[in-house]
Amino acid sequence: GIFAPLLAYIARPRLRILRRIERFREEHFKGKQVVGMQIRRQMRKGKDKEGAATTEEHVAMHFKCAREALSRAQGEVVYFLATDHEATRLTARKQLGDSLVHLNGTIDSSRGGMEDAVVDMWLLGECDQLVVTGGSTFGFVSHGRTKKKPWLIPLEKPIPSSSSSSSSSSPNNNNNTSSSWEKPRCEREVTCEPCFHMWPMMMAQSCYKGKLEDAMKEFGQLNCRPWDMELFSFK
Repeated sequence: GIFAPLLAYIARPRLRILRRIERFREEHFKGKQVVGMQIRRQMRKGKDKEGAATTEEHVAMHFKCAREALSRAQGEVVYFLATDHEATRLTARKQLGDSLVHLNGTIDSSRGGMEDAVVDMWLLGECDQLVVTGGSTFGFVSHGRTKKKPWLIPLEKPIPSSSSSSSSSSPNNNNNTSSSWEKPRCEREVTCEPCFHMWPMMMAQSCYKGKLEDAMKEFGQLNCRPWDMELFSFK
């Protein structure tokens, strides 16, 4: 893989941040089996990210997947949570009790909040197993940096319907029924290498001479969902 060495070359946390990471590892990870959970919510006003674990069902699937990831672990098990949603921390505490650990940092876009996010991201990659939210760059960087194949809760996907009365709004819309969206599931990624959303736009350019069928073969990763292709015309 090329992502890890490239990231190590261009992105190196400052010494004080590395010291924070090491202190947390020593206190909470040493001698334990650790599964990291990255649960993307971003439910701040005006910042909701449609299709990124925004339902309670998807949050619950992260916990279920994390338990499965460490089902054969020997010794003490710890669950590390990285999230951008305070309420999810409380939910996780109810689900996992004292086996849950997380950074007691701020969740905002201040300088301190961004530094806490870097600490979260680096700690997530240090876990023995990773459960990440599909389509989230935060998760991509965490597992790509340490070359670990993650467990994935894929992006929510609307189920096509021929009914004209079906709602096409987000899963947060109260008028939307649960049957309008695929149920969440836990899947193991086939590679540690990240996949980013925007690179398929290359195939939408007039200079791209490949065929759609050839392009689709490159979408083997679960993080690179084939329905992203629906955004583009390749005629």
